[in-house]
Amino acid sequence: MTTTTEEHPTALAGDAPDVLDEFERAMLDLEGQRFKYAGIKRDAITKLMVEHGYRDHSPDIRFYQILNTLIERPAAWEYAPALMKRLAEKRSL
Repeated sequence: MTTTTEEHPTALAGDAPDVLDEFERAMLDLEGQRFKYAGIKRDAITKLMVEHGYRDHSPDIRFYQILNTLIERPAAWEYAPALMKRLAEKRSL
């Protein structure tokens, strides 16, 4: 199965440089924040996703799917190395 950038906005194009867009940086910034209550984080995720066109029934699930793909991106590691290390360790559990 071939993945195209049209199907998955965070997928890398063949020879395109690995650069995070505004949405991906906003996702990492949001994930790096500490929230006292889970509901506040869920609301922030929903707001971010809706602002960027993800209006499906489960924007929080899509958020974490995209976040999971960012773990494989060198640009994400350059942007937020401590966060990416924490996420990679969490994923490997």
